[in-house]
Amino acid sequence: MAFKSSLKLDSPLFSAEKRKAAGGRAVYKSAREFAQSTQNKMETGAHTGKIVTKARGENFRVRHQQSRRGQRPAPFSKRLLLSVRAKRLSQTESTVEVGADYAEHLQFNLGRKIVTPGDLKEAKKNLDNNLVEEFRKLTK
Repeated sequence: MAFKSSLKLDSPLFSAEKRKAAGGRAVYKSAREFAQSTQNKMETGAHTGKIVTKARGENFRVRHQQSRRGQRPAPFSKRLLLSVRAKRLSQTESTVEVGADYAEHLQFNLGRKIVTPGDLKEAKKNLDNNLVEEFRKLTK
């Protein structure tokens, strides 16, 4: 007597659309975490530059400790800090942008590194972990 056996692979892991969506979620989550990490490092980093006094109205001065060359920028007005944002470009593509108009000058001309090579290695590791996490969710 002959019999037939079949196996149906209906796990979401075998759906190209669901794999693409999971990858996109991992990429965007990693971009958001990278932006948040960059903001935190700017805010909490060592700022050992000179102390400057800035006029802010009549008879009102503000003291601010700048960062030295090679250190992350010391936030004063928070404009630079708040301009670091993650942005989703497509389902599987995201980017982190620093929108302040003077960010490029700080990074490349003044040596105040907003992003360092170590940050990029950390982001890559984080992306790998987020991808594994998202694909594990598909197998449950």
